[in-house]
Amino acid sequence: MISILLATGFEKLDNTLDKLFAKDTKVDIAKPRVYFREGLSDTIIRVQPDIILMSDKLDGNTLSLEQLIKLTRKRHPEKRIVFILTDNDNIKLIKLLYQLSVYDVFRIDPKLNIKEMYESFLHPKTWKDVADKFPDLEEENFDVDEDFILNSKDGLIVEEEYSSFDTEIKPNASGSSHTSAAFWAIRQQSGSTFLTVNTGIMLAQHSEQKILLADFNVNNPNVHIQFGLNDPDGNRNLGALCEDIDSQVALKSSDVDDYLMTHPYYKNLRIMLGLILKDKKPNQETLVTAFDLIMDYAQKEGYTSILFDVESGLEEPYIAHIMKHIEVIINPINETPGSIIATQKIFDREFGPFFLNFLDLKKLYPVLNKSYLNDDTPKMQHILQSTISKKIEVIIPRDQKIYDSIQIASPILKKQCPPSIMRPLTMTANYIHNIFEVVAEDKKDKRKFGLF
Repeated sequence: MISILLATGFEKLDNTLDKLFAKDTKVDIAKPRVYFREGLSDTIIRVQPDIILMSDKLDGNTLSLEQLIKLTRKRHPEKRIVFILTDNDNIKLIKLLYQLSVYDVFRIDPKLNIKEMYESFLHPKTWKDVADKFPDLEEENFDVDEDFILNSKDGLIVEEEYSSFDTEIKPNASGSSHTSAAFWAIRQQSGSTFLTVNTGIMLAQHSEQKILLADFNVNNPNVHIQFGLNDPDGNRNLGALCEDIDSQVALKSSDVDDYLMTHPYYKNLRIMLGLILKDKKPNQETLVTAFDLIMDYAQKEGYTSILFDVESGLEEPYIAHIMKHIEVIINPINETPGSIIATQKIFDREFGPFFLNFLDLKKLYPVLNKSYLNDDTPKMQHILQSTISKKIEVIIPRDQKIYDSIQIASPILKKQCPPSIMRPLTMTANYIHNIFEVVAEDKKDKRKFGLF
């Protein structure tokens, strides 16, 4: 039976199709529906449909329709797309769909041909079926985005793959020692996943490094999205490990290897995806056991860096357990007024959960993130330093390139990035292993204020 995920943005149309195919023996409409572009990739991973039925009415806040289509084809090349078009004159969109081998395109105006669309579910169209319908699509008009290249193996236009970038290793630096780190924020959307992913890539530049990166952001797993990784079998992720712990299938640290995947470009970087399965949230004891197994496995297998992307705040006991047992805590804090209040509350010496959980402030390395680098920055820096009693040495600028990399789920260190971004990312990686030379600060970009 062919499974179809509805991502049209039309609730009325979705309800009609659901009723129409309710008793069909060849087509099955998946229960989850997608009404926002940003949720499509995650739903595809969970549901694993054969076909994604999309339309140009699918709404979104951060992704354009063009970006969504490209990213869907890149991340899920094995999935078919059937597209419903409401704007008959949008030739640019049709060109893009055809360039990406999406030939099953149907117009809703004047009337959607349900019978023809159903036939496309069973028998997908090819270029020869549609070429004669578009005589205006001349060859010279097919402008391919410069950031995308044609993959001759599968005929898809995909984003350019990873490329090496310049890093300089400190003389006599050795990254062979064992260090564990948690990337933890006080508030959500503070950049913990951004730093986890890019620090993993930075450390992977060193040949002696052997990195294990695990997504323990239980309520908001995003590592798989930022790396563009899929787990089609649903076996290489934290959810699968927790499920097998509960059923007593995974009891030894050596079992952890079965739940890891190797990064496609950096072979010294292994990754455990988060709770991406459609299943109930594991209990705290299970999450603690999973963490302990991973730590024991990493030490026995000689991993030099064990990185955990952790849920923000300290409301759940497993978070405190992780932070007690790792050696470094990277703490990104956004340059916003709200961050001051949140920081004061969590680091309050009498009532703050950081100290009530007996966590070690010596492990903590605060990072000022999304900084405007203006006259207010040193004031913010001074307040935070006074609150935490820790010096802030790393400041990451509020940069459009960083924002774009997050929105299109492509690590900023996938390629060479500007010194203004490379410098703080290198300094962050050095908190874990002090092995990289930090690029000099560009005089043009140098801040007019110093560190307190």
